[in-house]
Parts: sequence; C-alpha cells; structure tokens
Amino acid sequence: MNTPTAPLPPTRRAPDGTAGHALPLPAIDRHALLALPAQARQVPEVRHFITAHTLHWGLPKEDQERAELIGSELAANAARHGRSDMSVHLTMTASTLHIEVTDTGPPPLPYGLPPPSPGESGRGLHLVALTADEFHISRRKEGWRTHAAVNTHPTSHARPASPQQAA
Repeated sequence: MNTPTAPLPPTRRAPDGTAGHALPLPAIDRHALLALPAQARQVPEVRHFITAHTLHWGLPKEDQERAELIGSELAANAARHGRSDMSVHLTMTASTLHIEVTDTGPPPLPYGLPPPSPGESGRGLHLVALTADEFHISRRKEGWRTHAAVNTHPTSHARPASPQQAA
C-alpha cells in the first residue's frame, strides 16, 4: 500500500559532505540591496529589482504588486527630492516583506519653484500609506529613510534559480 509522505525537512550536511542528522535548518531572513543614483529614470530599475526578488521569494502575485507600487513610489519620492544617491533594501522575514528606501547626499539647493499642482503629483506617499501594512518616514543626518511593510505568506517553496532568471 502506497501512503503519501510529507516532504522531508532540509538537513544539514556533515563537513565531509555526507548527510548529517535530519535537523531542520534555521529560518533565515532574506535580504536584497540595490544602490543607485537618486534619479527618476532609475525608478523602473527599482520596480524590476522588487519584482524579481518577490517572485524569487515566492510571494503571492497581489503582494508582489503591492511591493512594486510601494517601492516605486518611495524611489520616485527619493529621486524627486534631490538627493544624490538612494538605496533600496528588501528584507523578507517569515511573514513580512520590509521595503526600505534611503536617500543620501547634501540637501537640494532651494530653487524657489512653486509646488506642483495637485493634479500632477504629490500623492505617492499617501498611496504608500494606504497600501502598506506599516509605513514610517524618518529624517537622518545624511538624508531620509522610508520604511514600509507588507504582511504576506509565501505561496511556494519552488523558486527560480536566481532573481535574474525570474525576470
């Protein structure tokens, strides 16, 4: 009689390469970091970076889309406000994707331009606040840090071999 069996947990290997005891591997947070110039033309690169990693990490499609929107808006905001560099840091814990965008460099020079009209822009951080499960902004000596979190559960353990192949 064939009885279905559950998949075996990952095991550690002994230093000589032979199978060791069937001990579960510790849960490991996943991290990804992208550093680039704080320019509007870099926002699609940020979106691609987030898409590739959330797909690779097995997030459900709806959470991938939320993460793409959040990351794009945070990167656009960092680029718009004149910092020289920005970084996008993704951290996936057991059930939460953290998206952090920081910008660095000297403050932008005051040009005295009027703010854009309400119809053109200015809604990005509001969209992030509505879309994310958590959202924080903090001023730092060297720039700004924005953090958003998306509560999720990965749907699959089967992942592409690398984020580059997922794209």
